Amino acid sequence: MSAAYTSELATITFNSITFDAVGSMSISSARAPIETTQVGSLNSHFLAGVLTSAIALDIYYNNSNHSAFTDSLVDGTIAAFTFTTTTGTSITGSGLVTGVDVVASMGDIVRGSVSIQVTGQITWAGNAAALGGNET
Repeated sequence: MSAAYTSELATITFNSITFDAVGSMSISSARAPIETTQVGSLNSHFLAGVLTSAIALDIYYNNSNHSAFTDSLVDGTIAAFTFTTTTGTSITGSGLVTGVDVVASMGDIVRGSVSIQVTGQITWAGNAAALGGNET
């Protein structure tokens, strides 16, 4: 039996800057199938589609470190990321920042929310996603 991951010490590195205080991170990946069913068929037929991944990140705000996200958002640049769990498992790839929010409530910790669109190959715990013919 494996232990559940806890995120109390999880980190994310984006554009060579490490953020230690990760409140939450969600990464979603999907490979929508492409239907290839011919007219008149009695059964559906599919091919594997293109893998799409996105990250939603909630971290404690730090103005100097957050510039990595805001600069990427404003410049439209793609940067490498690595998310590491408390057990040392990592998710790596490159992404484009598509949104940055800073949330501050009276008497509370200032938090930053960041949305990243993964572009190119993503690696989950050492298992790299397949590359297409024009990506190799």
